[in-house]
Amino acid sequence: MTRYRELKEITGIDLEEQLLGEEVKRPARYDGTKKSFGEALNLVRKYQPDGWNPEDPPIAPTSFPSDFHLKVLEALEADLKNHEGKLTFLTARKSFLDRLYGTDLIVTFEPVKGRIPEAIVTVDVTWDPDKKDKQDSKANVIVFFPAPYSELSESDREVILGNAAEEVVQFIREKLGSEYEAL
Repeated sequence: MTRYRELKEITGIDLEEQLLGEEVKRPARYDGTKKSFGEALNLVRKYQPDGWNPEDPPIAPTSFPSDFHLKVLEALEADLKNHEGKLTFLTARKSFLDRLYGTDLIVTFEPVKGRIPEAIVTVDVTWDPDKKDKQDSKANVIVFFPAPYSELSESDREVILGNAAEEVVQFIREKLGSEYEAL
């Protein structure tokens, strides 16, 4: 059962901090100016927080980035029989992507085979159960948390992460289109 009424007192910024930890470095932080999605993404790629490895996200302050990365890898491997590619997770906390494009996390998959471009999936984390059903959401995937990550049972985490990972893989499949089927 959701604790949304209680969680309303905790902002989305608090949730992002609990889940993702440090924000991007200063050059990638939102400063009130406009940036295109491509410009904002390039800044996020270049200015990840110290200690954030996009190919092996950290386990602090919570294990969410690492756990989610593992679930997406598992879903990709189950979906791609001969999965070869590079999966990365980038935090977009307090960045232009966060403020202008409603994106807390970027997931990229770059296939090794052929000349297929990388698939980029935007992810938003939220306490708001209504946000998941909104059609006007800016992010490709919305991950809803009914309680703080540290308070979720292992089975609840598995369900939340598993469902979100399936959505990410579905979006990757759609982005790569018919090229994906050939992998």
